[in-house]
Parts: sequence; structure tokens; C-alpha cells
Amino acid sequence: PATPSPDRVSEDPRTWIRGADVPDSAVLDILTDKQLGREIVLQVPADWWRDPNTGRLTACTVMATLCTKLAGQIYVDCQIVKPDNARRDGHILQLPVGSAKGCHPWHLRRLLDLRFNHPRTLADLQL
Repeated sequence: PATPSPDRVSEDPRTWIRGADVPDSAVLDILTDKQLGREIVLQVPADWWRDPNTGRLTACTVMATLCTKLAGQIYVDCQIVKPDNARRDGHILQLPVGSAKGCHPWHLRRLLDLRFNHPRTLADLQL
């Protein structure tokens, strides 16, 4: 089957399987955690990640590489791309996408709210 052209992207969220299927006009609140967790590069505040080399809380830039489900919670495995030493060492930050049952105060949806002033659509993220 042919790949649909960008102007023929479905507006039905149930059909959005790959990150490329989700239109920029998609409202973030209707995206599942799995849909939101795909193909994201973000700066993470210093108090969210402890550098294992220094033991200090450090700001970092992460790129989503894998989306997994563990015990009913969706997580995004993020490769740390900055600082450079963390990238060279292959460090990963496993970030919950949402706050299932309120058990994760730091999660991707909260990070997006902090970094992009409560974005409404994917286009608001300018990613």
C-alpha cells in the first residue's frame, strides 16, 4: 500500500500509529502517552537528571529513542545528547510520559507544559 500524502493525514487519532501519522494540528490532550512519546527532542531541567559521572543534578538535552509500557505506565527511553560526556557514555533517561495514578511528579507532559507554556497542539511545540 502507498504511504498517504501529508495532505491526506487522518484526523482520527485511532489511526495514528507512527509519529509521522500524527498531524501538527493534533491536540495534545487527546494524544495517548504512546503517541506523544514518539520522536521528541527536549531540554530537561537540572533537577530532573543526576549525572552518574559527577553525582550532580544536571540539565541535559534528550532525544526519545524508544517508547515502552511497564506495569501499565508508558515510558520514553531518551538518549542523552548533551552534555557530551553523557552522550559518549551512552546514558539513558527513562521518562514517564504521564502521571499514572499520580506517582510520577516529573513526566513528559509536565515537561512540555513547563518548556512550552502549556502547549495545545504539536505545532505549539515547534519540534
